Amino acid sequence: MEVGVWTHVAVVREGTGTNQVKIYVNGVNVGEGTATDNYGTREINIGAGRGSTPNNVGHLSNVRLVVGSAVYTGGFTPSTTPLTDITNTKLLTCQSNRFVDNSSIGDTFTLTGTPKVSPFSPFKNDDARDITTDGGSGYFDGSAYLTASDNAVFNFGTGDFTVEAWVYSKGAGSIWSNGPTSSGSFGFYFQGTNELRCDYYGGTALVGATQAPDYAWHHVAVIRSGSTLSLYLNGSRDATTTTSSNNTTDSFAVGRAWTNHAPGSMEGYIADLRVIKGTALYTGTSYTVPTAPLTAVTNTSALLNFQDAGIYDRSGINNLDTLGNAQIDTAVKKYGTGSMEFDGTGDYLKTVENETLELGSGDWTIEFWIYFDAVNNSTVKYLLDWRTAADTSNSFLAQESNNNWTYYNGAGASISSGFTSSTFSASTWHHVAISKAGTTTKFFVDGTQTASSSDVSTYDSGTLVIGSRYNGQNYLDGYIDDLRITKGIARYTSSFTPPTAALPKF
Repeated sequence: MEVGVWTHVAVVREGTGTNQVKIYVNGVNVGEGTATDNYGTREINIGAGRGSTPNNVGHLSNVRLVVGSAVYTGGFTPSTTPLTDITNTKLLTCQSNRFVDNSSIGDTFTLTGTPKVSPFSPFKNDDARDITTDGGSGYFDGSAYLTASDNAVFNFGTGDFTVEAWVYSKGAGSIWSNGPTSSGSFGFYFQGTNELRCDYYGGTALVGATQAPDYAWHHVAVIRSGSTLSLYLNGSRDATTTTSSNNTTDSFAVGRAWTNHAPGSMEGYIADLRVIKGTALYTGTSYTVPTAPLTAVTNTSALLNFQDAGIYDRSGINNLDTLGNAQIDTAVKKYGTGSMEFDGTGDYLKTVENETLELGSGDWTIEFWIYFDAVNNSTVKYLLDWRTAADTSNSFLAQESNNNWTYYNGAGASISSGFTSSTFSASTWHHVAISKAGTTTKFFVDGTQTASSSDVSTYDSGTLVIGSRYNGQNYLDGYIDDLRITKGIARYTSSFTPPTAALPKF
């Protein structure tokens, strides 16, 4: 099995009496033997061995346990779509936006450590982005939040209402509050032990009984129907109480609690936040959680789908913060309908920290098309910067004031790029690629190798800044198109013909 590459693994026991066990890797039988053990009732560890000792560093997807059937009896082609609940399936997990068993058994999990749900998947599709099915989310960094101006449609009074959202949190924090002052208000949030909690003016806090693990998506809802106030978590009613509270405020905040009220702003993501005045959308003990982006139903007062990102990661793995007025430009582009424009005066992009951007010590490739408005050899311009502080412990690529281009590796050592600013012409698209294979990093401009250097460092930063220095200085003046970072594959090991069409999603 290769590091940085998805590998399908299957262990199958078949045959009455013979008890033949076969191991398949990517559909190929790589070993077999016999096992007559009687596997009785016991717990199953996912991502750990016996005694709950963690020993998996990486991603697991579509874990399925079938008891009573030998699913594979010879070589096969692994599925290119998510696995399903076939006959005799007893466990089907690691394929959803939260920690859930999708088999008919519907088992529950106890989490050890901080496993994380990720959109990173072995099932690759190159479909264009479709906001009606793909949706979106808003990132909240623990200090930023959104507020809505006063409007009577947010004043619930003593009537029915629904507030619901998908939430992916990294700890305790406020989701939504009807405020911002506490008088006549209410709000709900995850508290320190990860239970959902609702505080409302004039009443005792309503606290859920179920913990909601961090780093997973949860559908949450607060509903009032008549005098009954209910909290829902992932489609199940988690707590309920009776109240006649009069919620009289005309505004709300997202990602922040009432003024001077615990637990403060949240860190994480919120998607499909919908506020409905006058309707209790869910009233039973359970409901089916939404499987598509929400729409504005009758009495909807607010709907935040967070689908309008102009610059986004087409792979769906990373979220990008847009700083300054970095934007899509439809006039200057190499392929498709536009490129990323940076005007040299405060524009840059910054990714939310993500371990998939940690390139490690294995193979990788970075490539992009760049278009300079002007080639100025007297100033430093940063293109990519993985650092988070003023050090060289992680890599960056920059045009220096001495006309040279500098690339620092994961150990902070300068690696010659073999090209200077004079290599480039203004108002012209150039293809730039950096590719690491084994212990060698090579540089390419317009498909021509310009340098080759030894590189045995480890790239361990999960944050990337595009178009400036890590702290927002030395801004790029120009355009970038088709920026692709590939982990685990050295796509270019010698001179090549640059791509002649837009790069695929994977």
